[in-house]
Amino acid sequence: MINLSTIEINNLGTILSVNVPDSCLLKNILPEEGNNLAQNWDGYTNIQMKEYVERIFSSQFSIAFSVVINHQSIQFTAHRYAADRAFIYWEATNEISETDKKRGKEQDITIRKEEELRSKLMESVILHTNEAVVITNAETAHPGQKIIFVNKAFTKMTGYSQEEAIGISPRKLQNEDTDRKELDRLSACLKKWEPCEITVSNSKKNGEKFWINMRIAPITDENGLLTHWISVERDVTKEREGGIEREKLLKELIQNNLELKQFSYIATHNLRAPLTNLVSICNFIKPDKITDSITLKLIEGFKTSTLHLNETLNDLINILIIKENINLITGKLDFQKTLDKVKAILFNTLIDESVIIDADFSEASSVNFSNIYLESIFLNLITNSINYRGIDRYPIIKINTKMDADGKTIFIFSDNGVGMNMERVKDKIFGLYQRFHGNANSKGIGLYLIHSQITALGGKIDMQSEENVGTTFIVTFS
Repeated sequence: MINLSTIEINNLGTILSVNVPDSCLLKNILPEEGNNLAQNWDGYTNIQMKEYVERIFSSQFSIAFSVVINHQSIQFTAHRYAADRAFIYWEATNEISETDKKRGKEQDITIRKEEELRSKLMESVILHTNEAVVITNAETAHPGQKIIFVNKAFTKMTGYSQEEAIGISPRKLQNEDTDRKELDRLSACLKKWEPCEITVSNSKKNGEKFWINMRIAPITDENGLLTHWISVERDVTKEREGGIEREKLLKELIQNNLELKQFSYIATHNLRAPLTNLVSICNFIKPDKITDSITLKLIEGFKTSTLHLNETLNDLINILIIKENINLITGKLDFQKTLDKVKAILFNTLIDESVIIDADFSEASSVNFSNIYLESIFLNLITNSINYRGIDRYPIIKINTKMDADGKTIFIFSDNGVGMNMERVKDKIFGLYQRFHGNANSKGIGLYLIHSQITALGGKIDMQSEENVGTTFIVTFS
């Protein structure tokens, strides 16, 4: 015989009305009106019924779900007719057939076998994993948790046998140099029954210290009560010591850089005053008044060396300014206006050398950069193109800009000069005092300054070159 049964609930799961025939299988296990659906209903857990109630009132109109109760599968349908009201109805026989009983028993056996297989698989994973696994009880009172299981990886890592490890507290293995913050974090997670990952210092059975990364998780029973803790542990001694060594080297490097910077300031400051005096003396000396050829030659050599030393010192000061000036003022700069200003500075040279400059800034007319640096980049690149022009052709310079896919401004500067062998110079091109041609005017500092100025503001510069064809510089502004 088929019976139609209904109950009415609100969005909290409270039963508002019950319409269940006496012949219904669930008649004696349904809660009464006013009670919560999740209470006193054999075959369900509170959490499951809470989830069903949430699903009912979050659905559009109706949902269906089935549950096996007393070996019988019952199909429920829930219909929400208001924001906080719903009917649940079902059809069920008033007695269980022998076929249903047999099917229920077979289903129980299948479920039990699946659970046994799952347990064996988990046991196999824990026993054979390369990471150490430790299981403790849930005791929180002093002296804390006790180990009840360790796998072979643990015994291999620590030197303790399973018999020696079982019964002791994991705290026995810990060293005093573990970060107190890590231990406090672990303690807080244990109190809240929350997973935790920390790195601690432990000792092996032979007294050797090592560092382990521990991933700890709570194990609860079917009622949600804590029963055990499981910890998966990995030896991270090499990574830890490597990190400490890197930190030490970094501190030493920072200190050395500070000392070197201080030395540079002192050296440039102490050299500036006497060198200025030497330059003044050179300016006062009148070579036309000197008749002795040897003396004249010595004075000219002294004057040349002094001027070269003064230029070198000025270059070093400029480099220090670039390296130190990390908070340089930047703003939106117009490429064409900057080029026009540099062309005015080099006006006579450009005319004398018949330099042709073809510039196109239509795709990216401006950039956010330092005004001083951008002028310096234009000036150095154009000067280089003139100094290293091809002997059989007029210098032709092409400059254009564009935007890349990331929205960054790309500046491309090409010339038809003598070019360079990239295989020979590619690792030195932006180095300090690197000279690649026999030009008497070359100091080997121009490209170094350009590279320093661009990278100081987060950009980068690349170069392509071919001998007797020309050179192209590609600047990416940040």
